[in-house]
Amino acid sequence: MEPLEPLTVQGSSIRGLNHVFTGKMQQNRNAMSAKAESLGANVQNGVSGTTDYLVIGENVGATKLNAAKAKGTKVITEAEYEQMIG
Repeated sequence: MEPLEPLTVQGSSIRGLNHVFTGKMQQNRNAMSAKAESLGANVQNGVSGTTDYLVIGENVGATKLNAAKAKGTKVITEAEYEQMIG
């Protein structure tokens, strides 16, 4: 028996995009990651050349911010991310 594929939303605005969550979030970061994955996004641990969005909370480290700027990754706040996913 094959494992079940995660349920995804076909019309999701983040489907197929790569996200990194960093900083102190208002919501639980694990729950945010799980929701993003259920909407078809890929959640990464660190910023790379394939990262589309760095979603930041409070107290973000300079390393990830600098990496995002160097690689052209869009940096958005937790509130902006929530608006994006509806």
